Amino acid sequence: MQVKQGIIICQACEEVIAEVDGAEAVKTWYGVCAGCSGKKRMSEGER
Repeated sequence: MQVKQGIIICQACEEVIAEVDGAEAVKTWYGVCAGCSGKKRMSEGER
C-alpha cells in the first residue's frame, strides 16, 4: 500500500509543491516552485 509519504517544499517561499507516493520512509525534498522560479528568471534578466 502506498500513501503520501514525501513532500516537496519550495526553498524560497516554503510552499508545498507536491506530495509524493512512496513505500519508503517519510522524506522531505526541496526545490523551487514555478512562481519563485519565474521571479528568479525575471530578476536575472534585469541585470
